[in-house]
Amino acid sequence: MPQLEGNALLYTVTTLTCLGFFFIGFDNGLMGGLVNGPAFDNTFGIDTNSSSGTNLVAIIVAIYEIGCFIGAVSTSFVGEKLGRRKSVLIGVIIMMVGALLQATAYATAHMIVARIISGTGMGFINSTVPVIQAEFSPKATRGMYVCAQLSALNAGIMLVYWIDYASSTVPGGGSYTWRIPVILQCIFLVPMILIVLIIPETPRWLVAHTRDQEALDVLRRLNRHRTSDEAIVHWGAVHCVSVFTDSSSHRVGLPEQDPPIETPTAGLIRLDRRKLDMQSFIIVYITSPAIRNIGYRTYIIFAVLNATWVPIIYVFFPGTKNMALEDVDRLFGKTEDVQRRMSAYMEEKAESGRGAEMVEGVKGV
Repeated sequence: MPQLEGNALLYTVTTLTCLGFFFIGFDNGLMGGLVNGPAFDNTFGIDTNSSSGTNLVAIIVAIYEIGCFIGAVSTSFVGEKLGRRKSVLIGVIIMMVGALLQATAYATAHMIVARIISGTGMGFINSTVPVIQAEFSPKATRGMYVCAQLSALNAGIMLVYWIDYASSTVPGGGSYTWRIPVILQCIFLVPMILIVLIIPETPRWLVAHTRDQEALDVLRRLNRHRTSDEAIVHWGAVHCVSVFTDSSSHRVGLPEQDPPIETPTAGLIRLDRRKLDMQSFIIVYITSPAIRNIGYRTYIIFAVLNATWVPIIYVFFPGTKNMALEDVDRLFGKTEDVQRRMSAYMEEKAESGRGAEMVEGVKGV
């Protein structure tokens, strides 16, 4: 089977990451449109006009975020060892199991456990696909791919809302009107498995695990017909290896360095996912009771909170446009060890002169 190269490889990776974000939107919007339907409520004996029924609906919807938190925490411990591809694959398989369990649920406890399992799979996926995209994308166009991911997320929300709406209009529909939308996830998850099987690991993960030759091979594939082998080897041997590994440094004659650590970029993404999952659980859990008690005022509260973030982001959040991942690591790496390594990297880059210009097209990959 021919290997993917150049833009074909980059766009395939982008398709995988966009599918990951698509499912963030799809799964987060899925249950909210089903739990108030008569078919769903009759299956689980929920009375949405009572406080206990409203709280049960909130638990069924929000518990998914607890699963996401569990998945994100698990990934922070085992994801770096497993690799990006295996982490996504594990997440997809767990999500498929969770979708099957949800679609076959007849008891509340069954549904809650299934929601946690499905969320755990999503935690693996949404903690990993942003890292994959960041480690494959050229720095000059990385922002465009981030926008594509967010667009895919919104597309997932839009599609699942229409699916939920269509299921709610089925006259005299039985439980199949909510089970079918739930099981539809599996149809969209299959392409993710196929893509994971045909793409390589990211160059940075390979280098961080002393597999520098494989990393160079991936870089050659990614930059086929765009950058010379000399430039790729220079970047791979000097910049990537010298920053991330000590054992590889001996092989290329570089000074000994400390043992490798997870890059701040990947670590920050996973930390962000854990925080976001817990915040999402709180918001989702309080929404149903809030709407029942204060009605439209719930949305006013959300609007004010969203507006509050505008000046905070503008004033305090640094921009990363046109920055290589090493520069992003240096920007967010607050520990003394990371700062020392990144300072050494920046000094080397400044001293490399024409060599730095030669690898400029590859350095942001």
